[in-house]
Amino acid sequence: MLLVGNWPTKTTQPYFSMKFAVNNNMKRFTIFMLSCWISLSAMAQSPDVQWGENLRLKGKAIITDIIGEDETGFFVLKATGGYFSSGKMWLERYASKDMSLQFSEELKFPVIDGRTANFEELLYVNGQLILFTSLYNKEAGENRAYAQLVSNKGELGPHKEIDLIKAEKKKNNGTFNFTISDDQKSILVSHNDPFAKQKNETFSYKLYDTQLNLSWAKNFKLPYKDISVKISEHVIDQQGNIYMLAKLYEDREKKDKKLKDVPSYHYVIIAYYPAENKLKEFDISLGNKWITSVTFDITHDGDLAIGGFYSNNLRYSIVGTFFLTIDQTSKAIKSKGLKAFDKQFLMEFMNERKVDRGNELEQFYFDHFILKEDGGAVFVAEQYYTYTTSYVDPRTGAVTYTYHYFYDDLIAVSINPDGSIAWARKIPKRQHTSNDGGYFSSYALAVTNEYVHIVFNDNPYNQETYKNGNGKLRSMSNPKKSMALLASLDHDGNIKRKPLFKAQDIEIILRPQIYYQPSGSEVTVFGQKGRNYKFGRIKLD
Repeated sequence: MLLVGNWPTKTTQPYFSMKFAVNNNMKRFTIFMLSCWISLSAMAQSPDVQWGENLRLKGKAIITDIIGEDETGFFVLKATGGYFSSGKMWLERYASKDMSLQFSEELKFPVIDGRTANFEELLYVNGQLILFTSLYNKEAGENRAYAQLVSNKGELGPHKEIDLIKAEKKKNNGTFNFTISDDQKSILVSHNDPFAKQKNETFSYKLYDTQLNLSWAKNFKLPYKDISVKISEHVIDQQGNIYMLAKLYEDREKKDKKLKDVPSYHYVIIAYYPAENKLKEFDISLGNKWITSVTFDITHDGDLAIGGFYSNNLRYSIVGTFFLTIDQTSKAIKSKGLKAFDKQFLMEFMNERKVDRGNELEQFYFDHFILKEDGGAVFVAEQYYTYTTSYVDPRTGAVTYTYHYFYDDLIAVSINPDGSIAWARKIPKRQHTSNDGGYFSSYALAVTNEYVHIVFNDNPYNQETYKNGNGKLRSMSNPKKSMALLASLDHDGNIKRKPLFKAQDIEIILRPQIYYQPSGSEVTVFGQKGRNYKFGRIKLD
């Protein structure tokens, strides 16, 4: 893990926090030194943002993700129909110097026995692009995964079978997972076999290097008979040890009714140590507290850090945080802490009466888990919800539906190494759009030596509210008239805000969910308006 000062440049996607599915792999950080920029007027562009050339999308294609970069360019995935297996996909490369398009190559998926494989994932690992696909064979009752190397010019190498799931039914054919090791030298290919009652769930793990050479393979039978097990995350440390986050669902029909207020599931970390060929389980249940979301990662000194939010009820709301670390050598719990939010922090979201009544923060999703050099962490979560309204035309009876998307306040919580809360901050944000899937909503996050930076589209009128320190924020409901805002939190939780640009001035709208930051000083962002688009870079403090 690369660390810069007290903030690292790596964040982790927590379990149970997906609001949008552009890329589940939240380790997306990339940038280079820049020159030869497209000229814009001083009014149209902040000195902190530089944009590349104007480009245009053809047909129904959309940009779905920024994959990675090498010394002279960065790689982008483009698709028809989004990040799915049914449409076409292209690998594109853009120059670091001026962000101009260098090539666009369609990814031709393998054709096996006359059938085309489905897209699984495209990863950039230690300078190597690797394409993963899969194909289910109904007659054989098998789901097979394939991988092939992709050159930096977009040329596809031969495909290679890397995994196999025995599955009689397509609806229950298992899922392949691909995880990059912490040192970027290996890829873990894993799957769990389709669930069968009265049997222990089985899992398969294979470790490959970046040239797709198999290092080892192992099948596990977990010691949980007739219990549904969901493996949501994998982490590989630099010694090659595998850690799995598992959620175990209990059969409550056989339990005492007195347990109705106790969680019907609990989480464990299952560790596999290849050198010893041993499994070890770490229980992370919180007694009568309900874990709302949880994630984990490897600290800079090799320990395992686990953190998340919890609730006192069944509503999946949040009222506090928990954090624990496991020593890499002794495998013992090093520190453990559970802490509720204080009353003053909760009153930033609701009135005192509701706080005293035990109300919790609702509809917050844990997005980022940032490990600090001192052994603590920073959690970042966003409030998100949707609803649908309908209108019936009294003359024709036709029904029109409107889909509303809300991406509202952020919270950032700094956790001390012992699990206590150093500080918790509300970052006010209001975004309400309709019938657009939240395309221009949510936020981008980048980490530098001194700050955690958050970039999002805001209503320009909110600048006065920020200056005055009070007043109600206006929603960003029209992306075409939005202003991109940079909010930066320092180590003490102080927030400073800086307007970056107005969408009307540069004729492009920031899509904050597509971004990449590999270094500590800049972040690559993406903007689009209609079929026009371009990439930009924000210079960070």
